[in-house]
Parts: sequence; C-alpha cells; structure tokens
Amino acid sequence: MEIKKITGYHELTIGRWMVTQKVVKKEGEPLDLYLALIDGIYDIDSENLPIDAVTELARSLDWLNVPYKAKAVRGHYDVNGIRYTLRRDVKKWTAAQYIDYVSIGDDADRLDMQLAIVLIPENETYSSATVEARAREFREHLTIDIAIDIARFFFRQFAASQVAILIYLEAAIKKSIRWAKKEARIPMMRQLATIRQLRRLQKNGAGLL
Repeated sequence: MEIKKITGYHELTIGRWMVTQKVVKKEGEPLDLYLALIDGIYDIDSENLPIDAVTELARSLDWLNVPYKAKAVRGHYDVNGIRYTLRRDVKKWTAAQYIDYVSIGDDADRLDMQLAIVLIPENETYSSATVEARAREFREHLTIDIAIDIARFFFRQFAASQVAILIYLEAAIKKSIRWAKKEARIPMMRQLATIRQLRRLQKNGAGLL
C-alpha cells in the first residue's frame, strides 16, 4: 500500500503533531526515536515496512528541519466542511470563554483545546459544553500550520493585555450579577472569584500564560 507523503506543516494534522511531541520528549536510541516519529506522523508501524520504504518516508520529512514561518491569522477557517469564526477580540469573549482559555494556558499538549475555545462555528455562541467535541474534530481535520498561527496570535495578545482584560471582565460580571436572576448568580459568582484569583496571581508576578 502506497503511503501519501506529508510535505509540510500544512498537511500535518494537530492530532498527528501532538503524537510527535510525545515522541520528542522521550529518551532512547536516536534510531528508535526517529522511527517512532515517522510512525507518529504517518500513523503506521514502520517495523513492517521494507528499509527502503522507511528511508523514503524519512527523507519526505526533511521539511521538519526548517522552522515554520508564521502567517497572519484570518477571520474564518473552514474545517471539514464547517466554517468557524476566529474570535480575535478577547474583550468580546464571555467570562467562561476567557477562564477556559486561561486555565489551559500555553500547554502544547492541549493545543486542540485552545483552538476549540477560540474557533467557534459561524453564527453560534460560545459554550464550554461543546469544546471537547470541537477539539476532537480539530485533532483529525485541522492542520498544525493554522494552529501555530492562531496560538502565536493569542499568546502575543494576552502577554500585552492580561491585566486590562481581567479588569474589564470583572466589571462586566459585576454588572451582570446585579440584573441576573437568583439561580443565574451562582455560576457568575464562581467566575468572579476565579477572575479575582487570576488578578492576585498577576499582581504577585505570576504570568497567566
């Protein structure tokens, strides 16, 4: 069976990339690790392939030695037939969306979750309940070049505006609590407590990301 070559970051899914990151962190013989890297990217068992086929697959991954050059993010992305909107303006996020994102931080092992929080199906509102399902979809169908572009965009944005965003969200939640019904106030109070905790961490010199 012929294996379709992956020729760049634009063809490597997040799921396959996440597997390679686990291989990179392992210790072992260089040849074993390299074979594991090939297996992770192509989702195969290279031990069952002829040596010339393995060598050809290894050569096809020379692009990994070239650092990825980030591109500007777009407003929309089409993934597996669904159009997603990139919520680029953090100040327009809901408190739940912000808290979910901050709780993950820049953990590369959860890149799929990061993207599921900022890429929302067009004309839909954010819901924490749908993040896991969206993350699974992205692992299978979203490529790592797009993921890196988006992750870098938000890392820089957060680094420059963490304090301002927290102050804004705290004020917004306080205002919402005044007019909310009794049953709706409990989750709002929890969100407010979390934001205040994040502000204390920031004040004490602990970065959020």
